[in-house]
Amino acid sequence: MSDLMLLGVAFVCLTGGLKADDGVTSSAVIQRAGLTVDWFTHSGVGINGGLADWQINVDENKPTTFFSLEANKFRERISQNTLNSFGEPFGVDGARQYMQVRSEVLKAEFANDGVTDVEIKISEYTLPQTTIYTLGTNAVVSAVDADTGATKWTSSIGDPRLPSIGVAASNEFVAAINGLSVYCLEASTGKIVWSGKCRFAPSTSPAITETGIYVPLLNGRLESFALKDKGQNSQVLVSGGRSTARPLVTDYSVSWPNSKGRLTVAGLYTQSKGVAYQLNSDDAIMSPTAYNDGMFYVTSLDGFVYAMNEPKGVIDWQVSTGFGISQPAIVLNDHVYVINSNNEMFKLIPESGKDAPGWEQPLENIGSYVGAGKDNMYVLDSVGNLCVIDQDSGAILSKVEIGGVQSVLPNMISDRMYIVSDRGMIQCLREINSRIPFFHSNELAEFEKNGGKTKKDELDDPFALPKKGGGDLDNPFGAPRPKDNPFGGGGGGGNSADDDPFK
Repeated sequence: MSDLMLLGVAFVCLTGGLKADDGVTSSAVIQRAGLTVDWFTHSGVGINGGLADWQINVDENKPTTFFSLEANKFRERISQNTLNSFGEPFGVDGARQYMQVRSEVLKAEFANDGVTDVEIKISEYTLPQTTIYTLGTNAVVSAVDADTGATKWTSSIGDPRLPSIGVAASNEFVAAINGLSVYCLEASTGKIVWSGKCRFAPSTSPAITETGIYVPLLNGRLESFALKDKGQNSQVLVSGGRSTARPLVTDYSVSWPNSKGRLTVAGLYTQSKGVAYQLNSDDAIMSPTAYNDGMFYVTSLDGFVYAMNEPKGVIDWQVSTGFGISQPAIVLNDHVYVINSNNEMFKLIPESGKDAPGWEQPLENIGSYVGAGKDNMYVLDSVGNLCVIDQDSGAILSKVEIGGVQSVLPNMISDRMYIVSDRGMIQCLREINSRIPFFHSNELAEFEKNGGKTKKDELDDPFALPKKGGGDLDNPFGAPRPKDNPFGGGGGGGNSADDDPFK
């Protein structure tokens, strides 16, 4: 038993010992909103640095078993991946045994203090591996366990004197941009696999899949780097304007917005230059595209929300909010939420764009989305106060002043909320009674319920759709692409004006 105790000497409970000067939200204040600080950790951006970008990734192929020990106000949590004092992962059995030993030790400590009626509870649950990847202005990439706050690794890339543009992650790889260079890192270790140079200056955060990295450029084009080519022989897709937000990659397409109000959609399965169609708004599209069930939800500075059917390439509906929109739409619990520049929040029915019942008038004084639980939504108002909103009625249930928020990582995946303080601390907030994460996705909820196993329904090909007006089947994204080329055959590698089909 003493050997097992030795294994856990280095483990520290992340939620204890908060100080006012840590830059961590006060527990007493946050509890008034029904929340608690689940964990906190430093973002690793350096004393004079800042957070350039961050992204969350959920890997269902790597289930992780967690163990939580609770007694009165004491709480300790580890996972099978927590390192013991020898620098090795506990493993499931080792973590379970360690927690049993900790329970006996804690019981003896309480007894020594004269406390005999304390209830010590050990919980065990399995979740998909969820990781937050950050890129600092100091050109440092970090991987943080989104469930415990433990830093998995840090890796320096490029030159800290050059601008760090953005970071993206898939299950196997992480992409980061510094200056003109794209770096591909192993998601598990942070080791740099390869790096490549962009043909033109990158403009914003990249996207990454299991086959390629997609980099938006200042000249409006989208450059792809095939992972199998290790950054060699990149391909280019063409669009006008300046690329303004992270590309969206689905199972069938890649799309990216620009300053001329275009959302350009290209097929991942294509035999030509790849551009299938565009959405054209009347002003710049400044935010990433939201996506759900084959529908793009696009917001624009022209004040409209557009719902575009991915297979058909047509706009199903468009709704004006009266003021420009620079934030992305939020697809949550079968509804679409948008916040415009007049600090108004709308809740729309995704099939029609009509106001949801009880939301015929928008909520006022709403600044940005933070996260959501089963019933409540959490937002910052226009001056940075945290507001609790009933998702059904839109009623504001409470409001607390938390202050010092530098950045928010909007999370539509689970009920965990991630914020960065103005002192560089990443904090995970959760509802007090939500000790185990709640997933908004039915598939991820099933994963949790079944102990790390999912049942994926086989779907018909959504791209086998009749042409507008009848006729043969019309698939705008063409035939399957070669596995080593994210843009498919043809490439579209030219850079001349003749390559732009939209002029």
